[in-house]
Amino acid sequence: MTLAPHSLETDPTYFFRYTIFDVIVQIKQGHIIAKMGIKTHVIPIDDLEYMYKRHIRQQGVYELTLAFNRDHKMKRARLYSDLHQEGFDALWSHLQWSKPEADISHLNEREAYAQMGSHDLPWVVIPSLMAIGVLLLALIGAPLLMHGLDRGSWDLNLHTIYQSPELLNKPQSHNVSFSGHLDLERSLQIIEGKGKDQKKHLIIPLYPPLNTSTDQSNQENTASSNEVLIALSLRGRGLNELDKLMQGGESRGILRNIWWEGLGHQARRSLIGQGVTLSPKLCLIEVGVKRRDDLQLYLTFVGLFTGLTLLAALYLKPVKYKSYETS
Repeated sequence: MTLAPHSLETDPTYFFRYTIFDVIVQIKQGHIIAKMGIKTHVIPIDDLEYMYKRHIRQQGVYELTLAFNRDHKMKRARLYSDLHQEGFDALWSHLQWSKPEADISHLNEREAYAQMGSHDLPWVVIPSLMAIGVLLLALIGAPLLMHGLDRGSWDLNLHTIYQSPELLNKPQSHNVSFSGHLDLERSLQIIEGKGKDQKKHLIIPLYPPLNTSTDQSNQENTASSNEVLIALSLRGRGLNELDKLMQGGESRGILRNIWWEGLGHQARRSLIGQGVTLSPKLCLIEVGVKRRDDLQLYLTFVGLFTGLTLLAALYLKPVKYKSYETS
């Protein structure tokens, strides 16, 4: 037999803590009004069918599940409390006293959740979904891995490339060295970030080097009227290469033309808007980037998410993860 709480108010309010949250539960006008963070549950006591309290030892908290009938469907609301919270203990005593027939805490987890209309979700589901995410991330980042494993080099002769663009389809290597004529007048400047974090990103059309023995102004006009086959991307330390390139010096970078790599649609539209004629076979070279940069980036992201997946699997395995509906 459950006795009435020692001090039972008409409309009591209970306060307790759950990690960083203050939880407030009011019993008012026949309703349980529970506020935890930004979530509020309003449950008519007459509609309360089941209540189940359990100690989640792995997390060091109590979980209180309230199952109630709404629109002929079983709904569930969950409240959590840190251990040794007098407000939570008082709330539980009040609920046991006011609705003793709803208490199913004597059942084991599987039986209790089945009675509340919930089913066990195999612990492997969430790690499996995360593993699929890791595989997708690995696939999306595969060009980075391919660049990172590319140990070759290719000295681009832009005169030859512009005469035979098909050579870009089967490059000797994606690690390229090059020199040429930069069309700075029709380059694209993009400011990335905001405030103090702003960074400059330049997209510059690249043409074969000019012949110093003839009129360079005529050559520049002729080059600018041709289709652009190669565009340079300079940002970060790649911007340090700009002066050298403007003086006709040689620079190095990575040819970005594996699968979906290349110049973005917005940048393409902006260049076209500035009067640049882009070749259908346009390729992008990211200046100042080395293969180890791509490899480190790939391994960091894939390794991080793989580690999180393993941690999730180890953490969830001893606990039967449940699926719930919330009101």
